[in-house]
Amino acid sequence: MQALAKLDANHLVIRGGVGAGKSSFVNYLTHCIIQSHQGDVGNDLPPQFIRRPVVRLLLRKVGARLNAQTAYRGLIWRAVAEEIEELVAVAFDSANQTPLQNGEINAFVQQYIAQLKQQGIVLLDGLDEVSESRQRRGLLRKAIEDFASTSPNTLLIVTGRPYAYE
Repeated sequence: MQALAKLDANHLVIRGGVGAGKSSFVNYLTHCIIQSHQGDVGNDLPPQFIRRPVVRLLLRKVGARLNAQTAYRGLIWRAVAEEIEELVAVAFDSANQTPLQNGEINAFVQQYIAQLKQQGIVLLDGLDEVSESRQRRGLLRKAIEDFASTSPNTLLIVTGRPYAYE
């Protein structure tokens, strides 16, 4: 968290070996950011992360849906939209509430994505966990590069083992 406080860029790659704590850190950071929306700002969270919209994607889940015909442009935003839809459905289901209609879900997702594009944080966890297929990982790397170059206001943090970046 102290290193994040000194971050002066909108893109960060966290590399480390097995068991180094990459995913644990991303999960903890996500938790802290969400808690900050409820007024619980612990001593750890840097001020520039407080009350920002956040989404965490597991890249193995995104990678599992890729094939040779998948377009890499906009892929991360499509995955973010799918993740938000899924999280909303789970939240309504666990609260035993009537699910949102498609139009309501789409409106919510588009509004949240607009906030993410303005000042959000997207955490992409586990580039190394994408299928061993070089094609899938290569496509995902292109998608991440596209996201980084077309989303200048969104803070992007990607985690993975060093070999995934070689």
